[in-house]
Amino acid sequence: YDMAFKYTEDQLNKMDKTVIVELFLGLQDHMEKLTKETHALNEKMQFLMEQISFMEIDGTKSKES
Repeated sequence: YDMAFKYTEDQLNKMDKTVIVELFLGLQDHMEKLTKETHALNEKMQFLMEQISFMEIDGTKSKES
């Protein structure tokens, strides 16, 4: 389904309950995937920040002079 489309309250009220259940289950799956992706990105960001921190401590930051 197209996530860019937004249903109005009126449209949702007129929908069959089974359609609303399907939409909800789809959104639930989508949120679970986004949560996992966000967690993975946070871990990668933490790793990169640690690498930068170690580079600064070690003095291995690129020296162009």
